[in-house]
Amino acid sequence: MAFAGTGPESVEEAARALAAAGIEARGHVGIERLVAGERLDALAVLSPHETHRVALAAALEAGLHVLCEKPFVWGGSDVVGETRRFVDGFAARALVLREHCQWPWALPAFESLHPGALDQGIRRFAMRLSPGERGAAMLVDALPHPLSIVQALAGADGSGAAEEIGFPEVDDEGRRVRIVARWVNRSSAIDVDVELVGGQHPPREVWLEIDGRRARRLVDASDWSFRFEGEGRSVAVPDPTALGIRDFVRSVERARYGERPPRASAIVARMEALAAVVAAYGRATSLRAGVAASRGVQT
Repeated sequence: MAFAGTGPESVEEAARALAAAGIEARGHVGIERLVAGERLDALAVLSPHETHRVALAAALEAGLHVLCEKPFVWGGSDVVGETRRFVDGFAARALVLREHCQWPWALPAFESLHPGALDQGIRRFAMRLSPGERGAAMLVDALPHPLSIVQALAGADGSGAAEEIGFPEVDDEGRRVRIVARWVNRSSAIDVDVELVGGQHPPREVWLEIDGRRARRLVDASDWSFRFEGEGRSVAVPDPTALGIRDFVRSVERARYGERPPRASAIVARMEALAAVVAAYGRATSLRAGVAASRGVQT
């Protein structure tokens, strides 16, 4: 096992943390040295999104399968075009490409809490998250989670688009925003309602609701495991991060034995939706600021 850090200090710190967990790993300064200095099968990109482009490009050139933290890429004028080019490039080389959005792996536990909730066509999905950011950064950090759940609920390989985007609640400090939209694909339409409340300390409040059935996350601070609670019942939720990583590893193993992985089209649809919502948020907040300023002038 090997990893990359941004500098000697971060590499040393990460090596100590891994050793404390019983993991021996060789550290490199920079993704280029990691890729050049190791015989790798896959790369997990777990760094801030500002570093993703360089890591994805290096992995693609080296022919590595990738599990990339969300958001896939961000910043610049054409994040959707960049995403599509990466997705096409990995597909052309028959490489597994995943964006690490773990919440869909918690849906079986939701079904255990609310038996039959996922049996019929889903009409409405709502979620509350409490990210550490504010304003547009809060949307970029948090929205891949509900978007990935909606894609899983809607099926059709994650294809679809966010339409009728609106913001019924936005505070002036960027700490709270409520987003409504409609996720539409060729076979279904789901009304989406997401509430983001920033600035809370961990464990942060999270709940999700499907057609009126709610599951609230209860975190055990001793080991950060969690349960879903609702309607007087609770069920344990197997670690969705671990489940997602295991599925990625299985996909890499199948690819090594000649199974061609599907094109990661869901990542493109998710980035299109994220870009559309953030752009709409920018227009909405600019309009609010303009209205507030005009009222100030009038008084």
